[in-house]
Amino acid sequence: MGNFWSNWFEHQTRPNDDDHLDQPRWFGHLPPPHPIDSIEPTLTLYDRNGTSIEIDHTQRLDDAIDMIRSCDCFNHSYGDQRLIILTHGFRSDKHTEWLHECKNTILDIDSEYSSQQWQVVAILGWGGGADIGLIQYQQAAANCFEVGKWFGNFISRFREEFRNVAIYGIGHSLGAHLMGMAGRINHGNFDRITGLDPAGPGFQDENHDKRLNNNDAIMVDVIHTDGLEIPYFGTLVPLGKIDFYPNYGWDQPSTDERPDAKPMMARNPLNNNKMIKSSNQYGYNVSESHSRAIEFYIWSIRNPGRFRTHYHLERAPDVEKGVHRIRSIQPDIGVEVEMGYHMDTFIINHLRSKCAVNIKRNDDKQSSKELWKTMVNDRKYWGNYYVHTNAQSPWC
Repeated sequence: MGNFWSNWFEHQTRPNDDDHLDQPRWFGHLPPPHPIDSIEPTLTLYDRNGTSIEIDHTQRLDDAIDMIRSCDCFNHSYGDQRLIILTHGFRSDKHTEWLHECKNTILDIDSEYSSQQWQVVAILGWGGGADIGLIQYQQAAANCFEVGKWFGNFISRFREEFRNVAIYGIGHSLGAHLMGMAGRINHGNFDRITGLDPAGPGFQDENHDKRLNNNDAIMVDVIHTDGLEIPYFGTLVPLGKIDFYPNYGWDQPSTDERPDAKPMMARNPLNNNKMIKSSNQYGYNVSESHSRAIEFYIWSIRNPGRFRTHYHLERAPDVEKGVHRIRSIQPDIGVEVEMGYHMDTFIINHLRSKCAVNIKRNDDKQSSKELWKTMVNDRKYWGNYYVHTNAQSPWC
């Protein structure tokens, strides 16, 4: 969210136990969205063979589906098939680095597997509605829902044509709420949505009906990393069926030698130690905590098993207080989940090993579907989970 927040924050002091400093709440008043012809979203699909096609908002849905069919991205000779869609938030576009790093990492590990798994990764770019100026956050928030409607209609048509392809959406910040909107267009659209630190300003206290929620896909999982301490760009509000709170969801450990400095918000000794912004690999000038969810997720792709946890937060986080004050976490021996890319695979394999359902062993595809349904319907996996990480990679 850039220099606007950083400049505002330079004139504030860090709140302590005696002082209360509110996050400005005017972000909740959203203007009308820009027309889709002004935003000009694109969806670019990539597979491990190097095939790529770009679909834009001007194409008829049937023509877009014909393009996908003709490029043979989804061939019935493959085993399990999945379409993964990545999208960005404010001040980003389809060229943003993390989108391509994540896409390439997924396709790289897929090429190491057998032909029993086939995934196509798509990047949904809406820079015309998101990268529109430092003080245009409210407009970008409104625009994300317009893109979500367009994308939701596309996914509904895609689902009609490719019924056996699982659909998985991953969105950062405003992109998480965009995916939620796309899921609400047709409640059968998504098998899974992952929210990477969904945007908090404008959604924590207002617009509850517009933010990502746990009914927007069969499974909704959320990674919270920047939900407290001004400026916060995410939210502590549980939004999914499974919500992960690494380091309690806000105070991400930093390599900064000053323990009281929020990552990427350092104190300037030349200006009475006021807080100032610093650069950030994935989020321009935003707090590193907000983009830490991205780093966790990408790292999890090549490191299955490292983010497993059976620790629950004692209660749902209070958005007015730090989660670190909820120190009592209870290990549940019967339930374990994994934060990140492999969350669904880990639970499915766990259920299979426990013989949770009785399925023919020679029907792996049916087995995965039934196990997934069992996991989602079994609310014992739902909840708010704590994950402990290091201050830098390797994260754990």
